[in-house]
Amino acid sequence: MRSWSIPAGRIFGVEIRIHLTFLLLLAYVVLTEGAAGGAGAGRAVALVGIIFVSVVIHELAHALAALHSGRPAKSVILLPLGGVTLMDETAPQDRLANRELRIAAAGPLINLLIAFVAGAVVGAVIPSTGKENELLGEQRDRLVDRASSLAHERVERAKELVREDMRDIARP
Repeated sequence: MRSWSIPAGRIFGVEIRIHLTFLLLLAYVVLTEGAAGGAGAGRAVALVGIIFVSVVIHELAHALAALHSGRPAKSVILLPLGGVTLMDETAPQDRLANRELRIAAAGPLINLLIAFVAGAVVGAVIPSTGKENELLGEQRDRLVDRASSLAHERVERAKELVREDMRDIARP
């Protein structure tokens, strides 16, 4: 699988590679949406970019959880509909169920956080309708404010955890 991928850089010491099929997806989207004309191609490329970033974040969550558990990741290969985190084969291979569960759960948990933050942003940005104001009124405003506050708190907590992990990685 690594032979069909190209290096794209390193994040947190983990090599990031893009599988050639991801580039084929991008080419397909540009060609099919570009042929249709209009702004469709730009939106389609933006969607592929959002998927790409989501896959990177998801796989990095697995890699950081593995690193934090003492089982470092060697590389992440990004595919069109997901990714693969390859662990370092030279590291101890003891399989503790608790550690494996934490590593496996890290990706889906970060997806939930991304969905929550995206929902809060969309809810805050989309203008309310007259019917919505009639039915929900101030309740909607309180809910949006609470969601925005919670999202901010979660993002700050995530930053704090990343800083802690980076300090742990930097220690000899």
